[in-house]
Amino acid sequence: MNRLIFLALLLASPAWATLPVPPPPELSAPSYILMDTQTGKVLAEANADEAVEPASLTKIMTTYLAFRSLGDGLIAEQDLVTISRKARRAIGSRMFVEANSQVPVIDLLRGIIVQSGNDASIALAEHIAGNEASFANMMNAEAERLGMSRSHFTDASGLGGPDHYMSARDTAILSAAMINEFPDHYAMFREQEYTWNGITQPNRNRLLKLDPTVDGIKTGFTEAARYCLAASAMRPELDNMRLVSVVLGAKNGRARLRDTRALLNWGFRFFRTRKVHAGMAPLTEIPVWFAEVEQVPVGLAEDLVMTLPVAAYQELETTYHLEPEVEAPLTRGQTVGRITVRHENRILAQAPAVVLADVPQVGFFTRLWHHLRRLLH
Repeated sequence: MNRLIFLALLLASPAWATLPVPPPPELSAPSYILMDTQTGKVLAEANADEAVEPASLTKIMTTYLAFRSLGDGLIAEQDLVTISRKARRAIGSRMFVEANSQVPVIDLLRGIIVQSGNDASIALAEHIAGNEASFANMMNAEAERLGMSRSHFTDASGLGGPDHYMSARDTAILSAAMINEFPDHYAMFREQEYTWNGITQPNRNRLLKLDPTVDGIKTGFTEAARYCLAASAMRPELDNMRLVSVVLGAKNGRARLRDTRALLNWGFRFFRTRKVHAGMAPLTEIPVWFAEVEQVPVGLAEDLVMTLPVAAYQELETTYHLEPEVEAPLTRGQTVGRITVRHENRILAQAPAVVLADVPQVGFFTRLWHHLRRLLH
């Protein structure tokens, strides 16, 4: 499957500003964002770059690093983790692991994801990096790699103070990366409850029961952070369109649920994510000299997928800015211009136009004949 290309070149105002799309719902939370996970397109935001204490939303990064470690073969699901006294003494929400006991990695992951266990977060961080401080360094390096410019981590659970922060935008970026890169492991986020040490705890994300299309991600609360929720939903009836919303600093648990549902429903109602042009599919042709063929098909190297208001797809215009003529030999995938997608003269996306086939050069005498034809032309 081709990688997706997201080359939306938005102008100062939203690309759908002239379309009949109602404004986003008014929310009580001071900071929020709504983003499509496939294209990375932001549909709504407010104070999305404000760095705030994220509470247990921190555990999204903790689990993301754990998933990467599993994928890289650094740890395994059935590895036994010896629980340290530090992990056992963690305050706040807990999985209730016992000091010096050994717990499989997969159980610690569920203790973090479902039960929001601070003890499980510390234990897994120590298993992966040796100690929590080293794990925090890994978290910060990963944040930099992902482009999370308004994030800094000091621990694995979110109990840190002012030097531990994330923004709504960074939380959405991280959530989308986890969903896209580790879909199999991400499935754990929809689990409703988990039992460890004889104690059954429900998933703190109540949206899992209120909306069957929601399958993650994480709640958070501290006195400083207030009530936070990063949520994701996928609607099969909308070609599996998936959105992620992040609400930070809500006044109570009901408000964060209400704000999140309003954001998700607004996004799914008025926007669609669709493949506008398929990669390596002919869109037009370009003349070619010194070849057996007179023209070569041109298209995009990869799929062009866009997130736009529903009505916009009926009025898209694709234009081609190609070299007037090219000479063989040509290599499949060679750039010969650019392709532009517009709506009402507003540029929405641009991508390189490439030839879709190898075109070998003809022999010497045939080239002489082509030179003559070209001069006459």
